[in-house]
Amino acid sequence: MIVTAYNRKEFLKQCVDSILNQTLDKSLYEIIIVKNFESPEDEDWKKKGIKVLLVSDLPIGNFFAKGVENSEANILAFADDDDLYVPNRLEKVLDVFKKYPEVSYFHNSESFVNKELQPIKDLPLFFTYKDYRIYDLSKENDIYSFVFSSEWFNMTSIVIKKEAMIKDLDLIKNITYNPDGLAMLMAVLNKLKAYGTQEKLTFYRIHGNNFSLIGENDFQKEQTNWERNKEVYMIFKNIAKRYENSERVLKIVDYRTLRDEANHNVLMKNNVNLKNYFFNYSLPYFKYNKKLDIFLIAVILNKLNKNYASKVLMKRMNIV
Repeated sequence: MIVTAYNRKEFLKQCVDSILNQTLDKSLYEIIIVKNFESPEDEDWKKKGIKVLLVSDLPIGNFFAKGVENSEANILAFADDDDLYVPNRLEKVLDVFKKYPEVSYFHNSESFVNKELQPIKDLPLFFTYKDYRIYDLSKENDIYSFVFSSEWFNMTSIVIKKEAMIKDLDLIKNITYNPDGLAMLMAVLNKLKAYGTQEKLTFYRIHGNNFSLIGENDFQKEQTNWERNKEVYMIFKNIAKRYENSERVLKIVDYRTLRDEANHNVLMKNNVNLKNYFFNYSLPYFKYNKKLDIFLIAVILNKLNKNYASKVLMKRMNIV
């Protein structure tokens, strides 16, 4: 269990408590907290066997790398400091890895809550199954279904075998953004078997200080996020080039870049190339996910009324 926290202090104790209070036997998992500040609970956490690592150096990839390097486990679960686990999450995860020993990656759905942990309307994630699915990421159709169905959204919802991360830590240390996209990349590059479930086993908290979400008219933060995303996608490409199946993975990175660029331009009220987006993202999305790309509506609205499209997208993302 690797918990990462950069500057945010107010939610960390709740996050750690949700992990300490798991129904799974405490002897079966370790907790590592990687953060850049001291907490009143540090000594108490250490007495409970928790490793508390203070890291001063950004980028955020360095926090993840430190956690991986100091983990004694082969299965790595993660938690952002502002998110929480449901009480039986780790028990469910362990059950899956025992039942399906070929699985090396796990992702669950999440419940969206506000700062006070009150439920808010869930963001639509477009799964093509009712309960769970196992993806074989050595097969093209499974790869694209996995990527397009958001089976990598939110690092707190991801579990991955350590062997898929450890050999590329030198580049992972450099990522400044999008760690869940990194986990998706490593799963595909290593041709893992991935288990996805719609069961909501984590809480995704939306508040004023989310790194990846913006508030109304907070265009400077969105611009900064997009610049970071572009840098990270270049690192993703450098990691991919180390692998034999890099051509396919580089194409996936291009898909994600196109999608995120369109998202950025709609939010920023910039022009989006509708034709390019439709043929190079929406059509492949439909081909592999067997569902319509709902985001295409935002791109069309962008053509009609940029201010309205930006406002609609912000509301859809539950950030206004």
